[in-house]
Amino acid sequence: SDAAPVAPPPPPPPPLKMSASVPFLVENAKLAGLPAGVGFDPLGLSNGPLPIEWMQEAEIKHGRVCMLAVVGMLVPQVVTLPGRDFSVVAAHDAGVASGAMFQILFWVGLLEAFSLIGTLQMLQGGARQPGYFGFDPLGFSKGKDAARMKVAEVKNGRLAM
Repeated sequence: SDAAPVAPPPPPPPPLKMSASVPFLVENAKLAGLPAGVGFDPLGLSNGPLPIEWMQEAEIKHGRVCMLAVVGMLVPQVVTLPGRDFSVVAAHDAGVASGAMFQILFWVGLLEAFSLIGTLQMLQGGARQPGYFGFDPLGFSKGKDAARMKVAEVKNGRLAM
């Protein structure tokens, strides 16, 4: 009766949930709920110094650029005007020689500056979602198909990359 009370043993830890994409890795909670997310992060980049929103923004932006690049590579090969017979590579070289690429670099740099403002606002706790800049003339980001469109955009961007 002089014995000290014995504390009950602690409960066992919850079982680890494994990743659906890489079954031998533990699922990362940061990746849950992302559009077209399957938990694929074998290098653990989502645990690094960059916020997950920043990486989402980069994936969406690069996916959009790559989708446009695919169109820009395929359309000139299929649609040609009479009297114009040069390849995409020759058109690129002509643009570089004439200085037109500097104009593209200037305008892309200006757009990047504006997008950086929105990205910084998002990272400071704003309500802006990654990849959304308020320009949606066709209304794809609204309505019941908005989630499906986000997934389709990410998947098509990954395919183009």
